[in-house]
Amino acid sequence: MKNEKGLTLADTAAEILLKNGAETRRVETTADMILSSLGYVSHTFATPTTVIISIEDGSGKLNTAIRRVHFRLINLSKVDMVNSFSRDFCKGNIGLDDGIKYLNEVNKKEKYKPLFRILGGCLGASMFTLLFGGTWTDFLPTCLIAFITLSVLEIIAKYQISDFLNNLIGSMIITVFALLFTYLGFGVSLNKIIIGSIMLLVPGVAITNGARDFMYGDLLSGTARTAEAVMTAIAIAAGVGVTLQAWFYIRGI
Repeated sequence: MKNEKGLTLADTAAEILLKNGAETRRVETTADMILSSLGYVSHTFATPTTVIISIEDGSGKLNTAIRRVHFRLINLSKVDMVNSFSRDFCKGNIGLDDGIKYLNEVNKKEKYKPLFRILGGCLGASMFTLLFGGTWTDFLPTCLIAFITLSVLEIIAKYQISDFLNNLIGSMIITVFALLFTYLGFGVSLNKIIIGSIMLLVPGVAITNGARDFMYGDLLSGTARTAEAVMTAIAIAAGVGVTLQAWFYIRGI
């Protein structure tokens, strides 16, 4: 029974970390630390979509647990909560049953409300437009474009479509409204508005985690995360490029 509970605790912690943007090294280290504090010799293997944990007890019996992660997002607050929990658990401040209960609550915790995420994205995109050389005249159209794009992506997220299509649709929406607004005189620099807006879609965490995985020697995870980032970049470039080409073709430019 203790073996099963220990595996459940470590596996749940690893799953939460993997689903919410933690790098592979952190996932494996956290699971091994939890199991080591329980007196087990553990072997943890994680990829961006799977966690496999095996433990050996004193009798030589081997137990293994596997978790498959289908959808991932960025929620660093949950990563921080699991990190803090693992430290407290390893110090003996939290019991096994209480730990399982706490992690289940963390796993079920909802994301920030859509309105907060959308407003934060609007502000972030608008500030990026200024950072890349846009003017205050470009600030408001970028903010509005970000609001429209994120609102549509929130609706699309309910259907759990692939990240590639999600980013393709998002970049097309951004480009269409950027072209429309600048054509109507609501905004000055088309390039700066598009660049600032697509920063909402740029896979910064995936690129960073891929580089960290490579540096730690996790070549499989590093390759997978880098490939994911490249596919996202291709989707963004395709969405912007196709929309611009269609616009110029229609207008005869």
